[in-house]
Amino acid sequence: MKYLEENKDWLDGLEVTGGEPTLNPELPSFLEKVKALGYSVKLDTNGSNPKMLAELLEKHLVDYVALDVKAPLAEDKYRAVIGTQANGALKEVEKSIELLRSSNGIDYEFRTTVVPELISKEDIALIAEQISGAKRFYIQQFKAGDSHVDERYSSMAPYTLEFLEQVRDQIAQNFQVCKVRGARGTRFT
Repeated sequence: MKYLEENKDWLDGLEVTGGEPTLNPELPSFLEKVKALGYSVKLDTNGSNPKMLAELLEKHLVDYVALDVKAPLAEDKYRAVIGTQANGALKEVEKSIELLRSSNGIDYEFRTTVVPELISKEDIALIAEQISGAKRFYIQQFKAGDSHVDERYSSMAPYTLEFLEQVRDQIAQNFQVCKVRGARGTRFT
């Protein structure tokens, strides 16, 4: 808070990311302080805590929400991609999606990071069908590197940007905005 107070003439907003920030029960009180300083707030979430998301939306503590749709909205596929056997995880994500779609005045995006071996072209098309009509959908290119918990993903080659652009062209009619976000140094479309 001290940093935000000292730099409010230089900063416009705060992006709250994670892990999963909605798991912190102190998030609403923190964001109340941030908003009192005049900042805009963007929240990055996996959608697993719709109760917290509803509170943040109701209290106007966020101005923009980016929700990760990890896989097609089918229990077996979603659990396989998120790597957990938590029953009901998908239902929570679906509730969060609906909260955003029905929110008034809160801007949002849905996004899917496309990891080869986990997400196929058909999966992206199914996600696009399931969230059709949303304001924004971003297809995010997977980036290999050292920060992956599962070593398999550290050296995995991502889909090409051209492949993701072809997929985007096939689904773009489902959204007001549909773009590909690529790895650093690539063009954004």
